[in-house]
Amino acid sequence: MRNAAWSFDECYLAVWIYDMFDASLYSGPKTALYSQVAKIIGRTEGSVEYKVQNVAAVDSRPDGEKSMSGLDHYQELLKKVFEWYWTDREASRKLYDLVVMRILSRK
Repeated sequence: MRNAAWSFDECYLAVWIYDMFDASLYSGPKTALYSQVAKIIGRTEGSVEYKVQNVAAVDSRPDGEKSMSGLDHYQELLKKVFEWYWTDREASRKLYDLVVMRILSRK
């Protein structure tokens, strides 16, 4: 498992997970999505969960409107990816397969 800074694609996947929960597009256990993404990017489920909680920290909406509580000390790139993704969430969601294929092609 890696400890390096998260790439744009990895941050995208964290924001994508957050979006799935926020938009109620996923009804299974959160750990299943964390596990799925962890296997794709070669990180632990815990690190994926932590990064998704960081996404909540960069979401500027009031806490009552978020799908989870946020954690401080987020990566600046994560904030940029979130802001980009959130400008058109529907279009951004559709990039999931492309992002995953790009990550897997680098392995």
